[in-house]
Amino acid sequence: MKEYTDEEFFQCKLRGANNVINAVFGSPTEDGGKYANIPPSVLEKAAARGKAVHESIEAWLRNDMQGEPIIGLEHQIYIYNFKDWLKNRCTIEEVYGIEAKMISEKLACKGIIDCIAKVKTDTDEESQIAIIDWKTSSSLDLFRTQCQLQLYYELLMEEDPELCKQVTELRTLSITKHEYRWFKFPIDRQLGASILYLYNNYLRCDHE
Repeated sequence: MKEYTDEEFFQCKLRGANNVINAVFGSPTEDGGKYANIPPSVLEKAAARGKAVHESIEAWLRNDMQGEPIIGLEHQIYIYNFKDWLKNRCTIEEVYGIEAKMISEKLACKGIIDCIAKVKTDTDEESQIAIIDWKTSSSLDLFRTQCQLQLYYELLMEEDPELCKQVTELRTLSITKHEYRWFKFPIDRQLGASILYLYNNYLRCDHE
């Protein structure tokens, strides 16, 4: 798997996976969207919270899962629920990618996969290799999340097909102040192909 620098990734003009989904299905912050009436200050606070939780989990994973994730007092409840998930639902056995940056000129998009890992959950008899996305929103849009994870799968197939062929699960851990929710989505390459087809048509129309 190629490792991109922050400069290479963020200077790349290809749209990220979420922006591809917004181009195809409309942005949730636009008129009529799910978040259209939410004040910008609330959205900014939510983005800061998500960033803090992501960085805390990332640092803990990079430290070979030693010690405990460190985070500011205002966000400690999210890490408490993350640890509760680890204690009761899932064991991370091996990590293959953390904040893995993917860029594909062929697919005309890019994305950052939060975690690629071998996990053993309370519902699986055997360990599974999964693409995992961390979420901190209390109003998770399941369809958009599935689309996002499927695009990550397609990007990983381009970047590292041997690893991608071992991925058997697409997962999201949704962590809120009150609980965690551990979602599993099917690998649906037809869905990925459909999104990318619609997006490429959008790009053609955008340049005409």
